[in-house]
Amino acid sequence: PVQARATAGGVELRLPWLIRDLQHAAVSQLVCTAAAASDTGADPLIKVLEPGAEDDPWLVRCNESGTAVPVEQEGPS
Repeated sequence: PVQARATAGGVELRLPWLIRDLQHAAVSQLVCTAAAASDTGADPLIKVLEPGAEDDPWLVRCNESGTAVPVEQEGPS
């Protein structure tokens, strides 16, 4: 099962699947659902953890169009 836990400034999202095995739309839906459920503010950071990579989370946000965007690809604020 997918697990989500609120953290300071965002959500930790644990997936039972590898991100590369999922369609982009499914990843965006998971990330944006976690972001919408967060009570941490308007732009929560989502730390996605996949099997075998628990020490190296994928840092992502949900943009205004409902797409998961890696933090390193975000434009200027």
